[in-house]
Amino acid sequence: LPQLPEERYKCTLCVDCKGDFVYLFGGINTEINNKDNDNEDVVKILRMNLLKQLIWENLVVKNYQKNATINRTSSGAFTFKNFEDYIFIVGGEDSNENPLDNAIRFSIKNLTFESTGVKLKNSAKFINQNGINLNEQVHCLIDSLNNIHLIERQDCLPIDYHPDEI
Repeated sequence: LPQLPEERYKCTLCVDCKGDFVYLFGGINTEINNKDNDNEDVVKILRMNLLKQLIWENLVVKNYQKNATINRTSSGAFTFKNFEDYIFIVGGEDSNENPLDNAIRFSIKNLTFESTGVKLKNSAKFINQNGINLNEQVHCLIDSLNNIHLIERQDCLPIDYHPDEI
């Protein structure tokens, strides 16, 4: 992939279901200085079309509110695109490295973030983006504390985990 337009670390990547696009969410940029902190959360969402020119496109989010909508670096989050035009960002950590227990969704069509109201049983920072996709309907994820989370793919709903049922 080509170089990013600005420094960014602790971000997360999502590839859409068909593999046409890659989306990059969040991150921290140490080149931006502010009065309160040496680091600054990156608010830009980047998209790249993998079938055409490999150029990062900056998406303008219509309802972005710092510290309200996407108060997270997206580091340690699990992301996936459902069968519609939404990308879900589940768990992860905020810019102070506190694990999160919620999920938000990004509308690709409207370029907006929406709260899902979904809460995980435990705050979770996921150790990798590779959840096991059970029969195309459920993601099985392992967080940094080795807890197992089952997430229903269409609406991002947590499913209670019962080891004897899998």
